[in-house]
Amino acid sequence: MLREIRYRIRALFRRRQLDRDLQDELADHLARRGESGRAPFGNITLVQEQTRDVWTFTLLEDLARDLRHALRTLRNTPAQTAAIVLLLAISIGATSAIFSVVNAALLSELPVADPKGLVVLNRLLGNVRVGAFSTPSARELQRQIASMELAASGVLTNPQLKLSADAGEEIPELQTSLVSGNFFQLLGVQAALGRVFTAEDDRYEDPHAVVVLSHQFWRRYLGADRGVIGRQVYLHNVPFTVVGVMPESFRGMGRDFWVPLNMQPVASGGEDARNNTGRSWLAMIGRLKPGISRDQARSELEIVFNRVTPPPPGQPGWKLSVDPGNRSFVYASLGTQYASPLWILMGAVTMLLLVACANVASILLARAGARQQEVAVRQAIGCGRSRLVRQFLTESSVLAAGGAGLGLLVAAGGSQALVSLAPPGSLDVVYSGLDGTVLWFTFVVSILSALLFGVAPALRASRLTIEPVLKGGSRGNTDTYARLWMNRAFVVTQAALSMILVMGAALFAVSLYQLYHVDPGYSTSRILSVPVNTRNLGYQVETGQYAALAQRVVDRLVQVPGVQFASVSAAGFLSQSGRTTDVFIDSEQGRTRVGDVRVDQSSRSLLETMGIPVLAGRAFQPGDRAGAPPVAIVNEQFVRQHFQGRNPVGSRVWFDNERTPAVEVIGVAGDAKLNDIREQPLAIAYLSIDQFPYRFNFINIRTEDAASAILPFVGQAIREVEPRLRPSRIETLATSLDRILSRDILLARISGLFGAMALLVACFGVYGMISYVVAERTREIGIRLALGAEPWEIRRRMVADALKSVVLGLLIGIIAAVAGEKAIRSLLFGVQGSNPYIYAAVAACLILTSASAAWLPARRAGDIDPAIALRSE
Repeated sequence: MLREIRYRIRALFRRRQLDRDLQDELADHLARRGESGRAPFGNITLVQEQTRDVWTFTLLEDLARDLRHALRTLRNTPAQTAAIVLLLAISIGATSAIFSVVNAALLSELPVADPKGLVVLNRLLGNVRVGAFSTPSARELQRQIASMELAASGVLTNPQLKLSADAGEEIPELQTSLVSGNFFQLLGVQAALGRVFTAEDDRYEDPHAVVVLSHQFWRRYLGADRGVIGRQVYLHNVPFTVVGVMPESFRGMGRDFWVPLNMQPVASGGEDARNNTGRSWLAMIGRLKPGISRDQARSELEIVFNRVTPPPPGQPGWKLSVDPGNRSFVYASLGTQYASPLWILMGAVTMLLLVACANVASILLARAGARQQEVAVRQAIGCGRSRLVRQFLTESSVLAAGGAGLGLLVAAGGSQALVSLAPPGSLDVVYSGLDGTVLWFTFVVSILSALLFGVAPALRASRLTIEPVLKGGSRGNTDTYARLWMNRAFVVTQAALSMILVMGAALFAVSLYQLYHVDPGYSTSRILSVPVNTRNLGYQVETGQYAALAQRVVDRLVQVPGVQFASVSAAGFLSQSGRTTDVFIDSEQGRTRVGDVRVDQSSRSLLETMGIPVLAGRAFQPGDRAGAPPVAIVNEQFVRQHFQGRNPVGSRVWFDNERTPAVEVIGVAGDAKLNDIREQPLAIAYLSIDQFPYRFNFINIRTEDAASAILPFVGQAIREVEPRLRPSRIETLATSLDRILSRDILLARISGLFGAMALLVACFGVYGMISYVVAERTREIGIRLALGAEPWEIRRRMVADALKSVVLGLLIGIIAAVAGEKAIRSLLFGVQGSNPYIYAAVAACLILTSASAAWLPARRAGDIDPAIALRSE
């Protein structure tokens, strides 16, 4: 058998020589038979074919001939072929682009060695999961745990990094990770240039000021300079030596660069958290040693952790969980936020691909009708139905292959465009390039597409009745009507799928519109939000140093031209920040705890800056300072929850515990949405930072005109007050709102794009169907016109014929959309289920566009010259 295969393979490369040898041998045998008077072989051609079947791969040769014939056939209609390939390229490329992001964000594991061997530690106090660890706890766990090797990683936002000592401004909006010296070795990854950290770099007594750069940072800010190793960059004006650049695929474990964990005091700008047991900020990742189970490791971890970090008084002991770490910290959070939107977009782009396949199928069906003569001749000379089906499927495969090839180019750019629509630090932390998984997916999609749009035309064409065609029979036969009904079925399918896609896009668009028109209780257009890091300044809270700094910042900012009001606050608006505390109030039952309430220590001008009205009582006044009787302003929700309609002004409340000094409620402010525009108003108490000293984390500014004009001056004014007070970003609350609604914006934009593409493809389908009907029924239309039919009546009937298929598809699509709306209801806001007005508007849009697409070929039908039409038959 192996010898036979070897001979057949050799024959592939010696075909001409073997054919000559065969001709010579047959000629010799024929000559000998003629000399001896014996009968000849019979059919010489049949003998040649049978002989070739012995020493060649017949199937491969047949496929090669089918491929050559397919290429010649497609080349004869270049415009139509190019349109089909372009349509498939867009749909297959869009599908692959979405899948590349889904694969990177939801399916892929970390780009490290043996990701399944990694685990992530989490601590639990009761039923509350507290993921982070303090630096001393992490150090002790690394030292004492024997069942696994542990590494620590902590994120630092807005590090002040400059590429040279004399550079003016730092690079804005960076993010770094501080990692233990064994971090990269534990993950099993190596640098693309240079080296990674070692334990020597991360010694507690003498850590090395070294840095490893991400591939993206290296390419963006250093021009992909391969001589970067040994260069110095400046972190908080301290020189750090670049020792390595990571591969492009290494994302999700730090965004821009990494520094050794024990360089934390320098990287943080002064605060030393290495011995601070009260600051939990490190994530712990480990790799189990051979033969150790997660349960065994957890038991050891709980014993050691409770010994080195005793639980708070009155609380049960700490429990630790050892969870799979193959997707790590950042990747797991992506699944929580983006899983539903990405899977919905994957379903939408799949529908778009189905619409494109139905469109291509209708085009190929029309082409099959035009090739009746060719098919009839081939069948008449003995071509079997299976061979015809294979030939048509080969043509479909060539089209799909061309579409997939161009689609990869679309996918390469489309995946990056999709990632760019998401907020920084979210989808861009994963590598969404065209890896092997995406290439295989594209290959499978192209095969399935070829089957989807190729099988029906192939089967229809191979079922041809050859006698009427060879006799030049009329096109108005049963086969023609069967093709017309199949073409209409494809139009119905396109209309139904387009209805679902356009309906989904409309729902997401209406939801986004509703979100942007929610009243948060304050203005978002002329208010600047400036997050600042005051933790590293070294100020004392108890002595009022932060309150004094806050007053200096506010006084300086109101001097900036264009600034109307300025204030500081511990919590930000639309920042998903803030803290809560116990609150006690006077009631009929005495002093009663009413639960956790959000508190915000701020400067006295906060409500005025934000435009939050004081509905009862008064606002803060200059007399509400340190040493004066403590006062507070509560919002309407606080009153509704805890005063049951009673006037709270003049009432007393207690914060933290009932033994603290009483605080008088002096006013009631309007409700404001603090974390998210979707949330119900939270109960909140505003406190003066002068009377309740605390670190402020946000600076709020109201401008007189457009806020963008004063952005450069705001940062400069803040640094004039305190050079170490560097804003992480300066943006309007409108921009903050955009960032919070990024998921909704992503869904609305991409689904809208897919809906528009589906609508366009469906219009092409309607146009193609009517054009095909006109071509097939030219003689019938000519007879009608010759008998006195009006052209406008012909046009009306053609358009009405198209709309029958479209309306049927829309009805099917509406039923499917109503059923599918439940799947996306959790992502919608302010949109009532099965809103008839939205469905009616979408259906009307589809009908109007379909009627417009049908009108062009219908107009040509009305312009047919009866004499020419009849002579052509």
